[in-house]
Amino acid sequence: NVRSQDEIGQLGEAINQMTTSLREFRRSDQAHLLRTQRSTQLALDSLSDAVAICNADGKIELANDVARQHFGLMPESTVDEAGNEKIAQIFWRVCRQERPYRPKGYEAAIQIFMNEEEHFFLPQAIPIFDLEGQLVGVTLMLTDVTRWRHLDEVKTDLISTVSHELKTHLTSIRLAVHVLLNEKLGPLSPQQIELLVTARDDSDRLYRVIEDLLDISRIESGQAEITLQPVNVEELVLLATDKLRAAFLDRKITLDIELAPDVPRVLADPARLQLVFDILL
Repeated sequence: NVRSQDEIGQLGEAINQMTTSLREFRRSDQAHLLRTQRSTQLALDSLSDAVAICNADGKIELANDVARQHFGLMPESTVDEAGNEKIAQIFWRVCRQERPYRPKGYEAAIQIFMNEEEHFFLPQAIPIFDLEGQLVGVTLMLTDVTRWRHLDEVKTDLISTVSHELKTHLTSIRLAVHVLLNEKLGPLSPQQIELLVTARDDSDRLYRVIEDLLDISRIESGQAEITLQPVNVEELVLLATDKLRAAFLDRKITLDIELAPDVPRVLADPARLQLVFDILL
């Protein structure tokens, strides 16, 4: 309480006014902060994906409903306490490497059960840095990819089924062409032989395409086998270019081959390497 009117009293009154202003400022600042936090929480809770923000020590500072309910990522607890080993591994990996974690395929998805139904969430983690470039936290996001994963499985199964069906019927056609070309059912005219040779070559190409489709299916299911053997690079390159040289000429594109004379053999799967060359060319 200031009662005097001298300089000390005036200073005291000024200090009182400053204190009142600071108190009001702090009150309004806290209210603004609470409004911001509430708006942020409401925005996060509206997302169908799980989102959690953690500090660099693994303490969860913010998490939406999906993260809390389905992954145990509770604010004020830690990532390790949530009980999901895969999420904890991803978090500490990002902290250690200080770069984002973004998986490339559905095989990294985390499986959970919601209302007795199987769901898959694809995890991502993004580091948070301060103005000095120091790691201060990590944002964890788990995206529901259940529908896309099922569609991918349907696509893979469809490719495999159709390819097997085509391969079965094509094998019969190739066998019939082979028997006719061997003239086991009677002699052929030159025109007939020419047509059958064309049919044989086309069916062989189609057979290889079907094999490639089946390879895609096997690769995605993790069942593909790679047969490594010493391969002559020059033979591979010439085989790939000879098949497509006519197509290059038709399009008026010059195809030059430069091979060093001392290129050693390489350890590779010649069939798959040939496919790589075909696609590139």
